[in-house]
Amino acid sequence: PKNYFDYYIDIGTRGVVHPWHINHMAANNPDTMCYGYEPDIPYYNELVEVVEKSGLKNVTMNDKGFGTGDKIKIPFSKREDLFAQAWSLADTVTLSDIFEEHSLDSDKRWAFKIDCEGGEYALLKKECKSSVELLKKASHIAMELHSLPSRKRNNFFSLHNNLPEDFSTVETWIEDNFSDTHTLFLTSKEPGLRTYIFLSKEITNNKESLFWDSLL
Repeated sequence: PKNYFDYYIDIGTRGVVHPWHINHMAANNPDTMCYGYEPDIPYYNELVEVVEKSGLKNVTMNDKGFGTGDKIKIPFSKREDLFAQAWSLADTVTLSDIFEEHSLDSDKRWAFKIDCEGGEYALLKKECKSSVELLKKASHIAMELHSLPSRKRNNFFSLHNNLPEDFSTVETWIEDNFSDTHTLFLTSKEPGLRTYIFLSKEITNNKESLFWDSLL
């Protein structure tokens, strides 16, 4: 529902066209503060330009990637030759870093989306344990997972994490960490890709009064 979330964190923010891109999310939810993270500089610059031209005051963009604090290799991908090998290094932040930077209250109603071409596996590392504990308090989580076949078919999947051959480990991690706090939905399944939605118990318990009812 409009302005349902106090804030929204978007990891892998690239794009300005579709309804789920941060500029449209912000325009449709003016009372929701939106924080975008996109380290691929051409896409970051595009987003900053669109946000400024649209006069959106509830969007904050950051050119850091998602990780454990170490630098990662990022494909400089908005080029005429889409298969040229061009790379840059980007700093990374954890979810804990994001909360600290923006003084966010995890007890508020908030949404989290992550689609960062392999960077999502940072959440499984010991350095991100506190980030996972924060994420358990999110009202709505959208997560795209990537495995090795996705890299083989797409030149621009990042190389900063060793992608797994399959999803067995991360599926176990999801079940172990979020089954008590969220209702888990596998929303798409194809070679090399999985998309999940985790809805908090608050949402699923009140779905009759929310737009999720017809979807669920």
